[in-house]
Amino acid sequence: MRGRGRWIVLALACLMVAAVALLLVDRRPPAPEMNETSAAPCEEPLSAGGAVALGDSITFGSTLPHAEDSWFEQLACAEDPPIRYAHNAGIYGNTTEQMLARLDGDVLARDPDTVFVLGGTNDVLSGIPQAETIGHLREIVERSRQAGADVYLGTIPPQAVPLAIETTVDLNEAIVAMAERVDVPVLDFHAAFFDTDGRHHDGLFSDMVHPSVTGARLMAQVAREALA
Repeated sequence: MRGRGRWIVLALACLMVAAVALLLVDRRPPAPEMNETSAAPCEEPLSAGGAVALGDSITFGSTLPHAEDSWFEQLACAEDPPIRYAHNAGIYGNTTEQMLARLDGDVLARDPDTVFVLGGTNDVLSGIPQAETIGHLREIVERSRQAGADVYLGTIPPQAVPLAIETTVDLNEAIVAMAERVDVPVLDFHAAFFDTDGRHHDGLFSDMVHPSVTGARLMAQVAREALA
């Protein structure tokens, strides 16, 4: 019993050390301050033109129309938007292959003057090879430009899924390299989620993958600065 008692005491001591260690871990830095502008009513125009965003659930947001956790809605439907809202073409769970398959009907058929492209998160989570993802994104970009639209290509936000962290970084590097080759501007959403020490800002995620309202607002700010 004495031996068993010592093991119990040792286990309790280890738990106390772990608890203290957790308390001593540096907290993530707060998100940078931004203008607290909420998404305003935004109607799809009857005429052609305007800006369309092609993406997955990160672009779609939680509840359209005009979800506050959609970066595109925060950009296009906030006060004094830098672009004219045409359509949010984000769909939950879409891979870049699925985005490419609906490019004509959901995007180009609207004759947009600006197309935002953000895809790859579900490719990473599905284990799709990087080369396939980049190939799909490149075709989306090139066909959108051939249709006369200005194109902006986004890096995908970070994820808290351990197996996806490194793959996400690698994919974003490939996205930036491809964008440079085809000469389109990059919206570096991924970098915006970190401070100068490489730590996540606090409050930017609603779960392990999706940005919160604050995270969406930060992404919109990245896009707004690129459009200025």
